[in-house]
Amino acid sequence: MLVLPGFHTPAESALKPSGTGPKAVPNGDDLFLSAMALEACGARTILISRWKTGGRASFDLVGAFLHNHATMPAAEAWRQAIINVGGEPLILEEEPRVRSTTGDAAPLANHPFFWGAFMLIDRGEHPEGTTDAEPGSKLD
Repeated sequence: MLVLPGFHTPAESALKPSGTGPKAVPNGDDLFLSAMALEACGARTILISRWKTGGRASFDLVGAFLHNHATMPAAEAWRQAIINVGGEPLILEEEPRVRSTTGDAAPLANHPFFWGAFMLIDRGEHPEGTTDAEPGSKLD
C-alpha cells in the first residue's frame, strides 16, 4: 500500500500544462504514469492526491482510511473515512487553505475540496487475512 497525500500535479495550478515543448507532460499523464509505475513495482493499493489540501481534515481522512483498510476493502474503507470525517466540524485554525469568517459556525469537512483531492487506485481485493463477508452482513 502506498499513500501519497502531498503529491503535486498540474491540478494545483488550475490544470495548466506542465511545461512546453516535446518533453512536456500533458494533463493527467503525470497521475496515470505514476500510478502504473507504482502498480508495476507491486503496489496493490494507492491513495494519491491531485492537489494539496494541507490541513487537519486531510490528515484525519488518511488516518481513518488506513484504520478502516485493516478490516475492509479499500473502496469501502475510503467511503467510510469520507463519511466519518465529513461529519466532523473543521478546526479552521488547522486548515491553511480555508478562510474563516467571524461569527459563522465552523463548517463541516464534507466539502468535496477535502476528499475530492484524492484518487484511490486498488485491485478490489480484500485485505490480507480477511475473507468475503457472510451473506447478509454489512459488507455483503
